[in-house]
This record gives sequence, structure tokens and C-alpha cells, in this order.
Amino acid sequence: MWGYIDKTGSFVIEPIFLHAHDFVDGLAPASGLDSVRGTIATGFIDKTGSFVTYSPDWKAIKRFGEGLAPVGVETRKTLRLDTYVWGYVDAEGTMQIEPQYEDAAPFSEGLAAVQLRGKWGFIDRTGKVVIKPQFLWPATFEGGVAQVVVDAGYLW
Repeated sequence: MWGYIDKTGSFVIEPIFLHAHDFVDGLAPASGLDSVRGTIATGFIDKTGSFVTYSPDWKAIKRFGEGLAPVGVETRKTLRLDTYVWGYVDAEGTMQIEPQYEDAAPFSEGLAAVQLRGKWGFIDRTGKVVIKPQFLWPATFEGGVAQVVVDAGYLW
């Protein structure tokens, strides 16, 4: 179970979550029991550990980046595992970029890496592809550059 501690090692949010991520702008992606509704929820919690927004349609979520967070919906069965179609929601849980990607990363410097047809490229905040999918693996933009992998022989 996942929880959160302060700098003294004391729990500030008890370990009650099945899965949880780092806080960004006061919200953290988490899955666990929503004590108010009495159901398992996948959504975003505040620093008290309360769900502030969630959807039964969200099957997977990632951290916020520049006000938007990737959410996976519509489980698809593949030969080896379940996969999702990814889109982006805002802090209120409103879908801002419709689910259409095989995978998605948080925004950084106005761009987010998304996977289409097995390759990674980058979109802007409207969902428009600005760098066509062509990479095996991307990192996020930092200081105007993003590391990418183009040859599987050099993938760690």
C-alpha cells in the first residue's frame, strides 16, 4: 500500500492507496478506496489524501505536467497485457485532449510525448502532432531539448 510521509518520517497520508504518484501542483494520481463514496477510485488526491476528482472510466493515470495529466481509458486486450487509449484531463477532471494515443507522457515546455502506431512523437496542448512519431523512446523536454532513442541496439 502507498502513503505519504513528511521530512520527519511521519505519515501525513496513511498508506491506504493501491498505487500513488508524486504531487504536482497540489494533486497526485492515486488508486484506492474513496472513503466518501465507498468504492475503489482512480483519480487525483489532494494533500489530505481525499479524492478531488476521479472517473470510473479512468483505468490508469499519470502525473500532471503544465496543468494536464495523461489518463488511460478503454482497456484493450493484447497478447501479453491490457493496454489503454490515452488522453489528457485538467485538474477538474475534464477531458481536454480526447483519448487516441497508445501511451502518453506529461507535458513539459508545451509538448508531451505520445505513442502512435508503436512510435513516439510530440503533441502540443491542443493535441496537434508537432513532431511526428518516429522514435523508440522519448524523454521530456528540458531546456529546449529532449533525449530520444532511435536505434533499439542502444536502448539501455
